[in-house]
Amino acid sequence: MQLLLFFILFEYVNPLKFLVYSPQFAKSHVNFMGKISDILIDSVHEVVMLSPLLDTSLKSAGTKKARVIKIPQCEEAQEYEDFIQISNAANAWTTGNSLLVFQWDAVFSAWISQCNATILHPGLLQSLRDDNFDVAITESIDFCSPGLFHLLKIDKWAVTDSFAINDGNFFYTQTPSIPAYVPSMMGGNTGESKTFYERFDNFFTFCFTIWFNERFFPVYDKMFRSPDIKKTDQYQELFASNSLVFTNSEPLVDFPRPSSARIINIGEIAVSSGHNKLNQT
Repeated sequence: MQLLLFFILFEYVNPLKFLVYSPQFAKSHVNFMGKISDILIDSVHEVVMLSPLLDTSLKSAGTKKARVIKIPQCEEAQEYEDFIQISNAANAWTTGNSLLVFQWDAVFSAWISQCNATILHPGLLQSLRDDNFDVAITESIDFCSPGLFHLLKIDKWAVTDSFAINDGNFFYTQTPSIPAYVPSMMGGNTGESKTFYERFDNFFTFCFTIWFNERFFPVYDKMFRSPDIKKTDQYQELFASNSLVFTNSEPLVDFPRPSSARIINIGEIAVSSGHNKLNQT
């Protein structure tokens, strides 16, 4: 509701031109970004979706109304598709959490290769610069977009998540996390009340997630500093330069956690089945 009101306010000013960066890598994420794009268009804004292909089984970019620019799947991205459809599907319920995490290394390597293929796609950057975008939107799970927006000189951009705020999110929310009582999304199976061991385990998972995410920043830094791209800003600083963070979270049912003016909750925005009237109980 907050996001809808936020976009409705734009109707009383000049329409804006949005670039939505939405790789095709999972149906729920694709549908989430597509829904946001369609809401923006319904609010008389112009939306262009940049959609690199990571999973060929996805037949749609998620949007029904936005103009879509598709980037072909690179050779390395096939590893991601094989992992999701074969290895991950077969072992998701039997493999331990720690082993599953390290299996994702190959996935992130494929994402990095697809990012490089997207940035260097013939004529893409100049074509996007010619569009003169006012605002850009991306998910936090894919690290390619801050560098892309920097190259396109888009200063105003927002991060969004199709889930609640993840562990180790300070690099893009600039808002602290409290692992002492907020369960870790990437392994927490307890509530707000924890034993000492459960708190330690939750804190360890929290720290591990930070390490797992941030260890890829030097890889993106190296890629964007290549002679073909020539970016100079530190990648972590680019991520922190976003203007707003939209999360698919409902504060009334989520665990209480620190927040800030930068974070806007837009829970259920991708739900289109309507609402039933509450009974007396």
